[in-house]
Amino acid sequence: MSKSADLKLIDKAFYALERALESRADRDWRTYFQQNIDEEKGHRRMKWVDVPDGITRNQAAKLFCVRQVAEYLNGDKAPDVAEIFSYRLSIYMAYALVARHRELIASALEPFDIQSLLALDYAELNKEAA
Repeated sequence: MSKSADLKLIDKAFYALERALESRADRDWRTYFQQNIDEEKGHRRMKWVDVPDGITRNQAAKLFCVRQVAEYLNGDKAPDVAEIFSYRLSIYMAYALVARHRELIASALEPFDIQSLLALDYAELNKEAA
């Protein structure tokens, strides 16, 4: 898919999840999204060079929200609690969201091809245009 198509897919899936969770888990979803924004902000502080054609911080946070939730909905193994200080906190939050709201999330993502969501690639979306 093209970068533009990937970003549209991310937005559609993100907003589908947000709508599905707004009444039952709105605070959880907002906290999770904010965690992804904070992690992306920290990651970008460590980068040596800005990629002018890269995605924005919010687009990256939405990407991670969608992809992490899709991974656990797809059956990925639970994150190891013993490794909590080595990994992004957001992966634990994504797992908790899916554990608590699996039916709502599955229903929200039903119109989407899960494999397409899992194939979304942060590095590809941040490549410089040729």
